[in-house]
Amino acid sequence: MTYPLCFSDIGKTLKLINFINIINYMKIENKEKPTKEIMDKYCNKIEQYLSAHGVKIKIELYDIPSEMVVSVGGSMIKKKLIWIKQVQINSQATGDMSVKLHRRSLTDDITEHDIWRDAWYIQEQIYKKLGIVPDINNKEEGYWHLWEQKYKV
Repeated sequence: MTYPLCFSDIGKTLKLINFINIINYMKIENKEKPTKEIMDKYCNKIEQYLSAHGVKIKIELYDIPSEMVVSVGGSMIKKKLIWIKQVQINSQATGDMSVKLHRRSLTDDITEHDIWRDAWYIQEQIYKKLGIVPDINNKEEGYWHLWEQKYKV
């Protein structure tokens, strides 16, 4: 005995096929937890960029990554795993403080320019916390040390 196929069944079938295709082709970013080597390299470079401030940093990771899903038209097309919880900063001027980076993870393909931008963001947060506006006429101020290195990147 055969049953007539109604339009609602066809719609459900097409949605299922579409979902299966999306799952098969969905891009997942940051699958791997950042390694200690990558984190050490990143921290050392940030500390070098911010050496005028005597900054020490430590990255806090989630044990299990958070997920951010990118959808188009209600269909998932990309999933990003978020590993970085926050960056702990310690310096004589700031004491302990934490900064939330826009970066979600660290991979071995991170560029020097990416690291420099993160150092810039961290420095901005330090100056914001301290309530200091950099003096554009005093190039000896620690703020400009980072900018001198920008042109080397």
